[in-house]
Amino acid sequence: MTVADGKVATTGSFNYTKSAENANDEVFVVLRDEKVAQDFEAEFTRMWNDAQDYENYKS
Repeated sequence: MTVADGKVATTGSFNYTKSAENANDEVFVVLRDEKVAQDFEAEFTRMWNDAQDYENYKS
């Protein structure tokens, strides 16, 4: 998921690599809808703020 300028959102399996661009079967959906982009951004922010820090463990 990406949100560009608060007006366009993208979603799908595309990995922004040469393989994704030229060889793999990928899904890349561009949503040019400001409300949808804002909803995506709000959900990302909610998930980011809900994340927990974890202590680093060494084997």
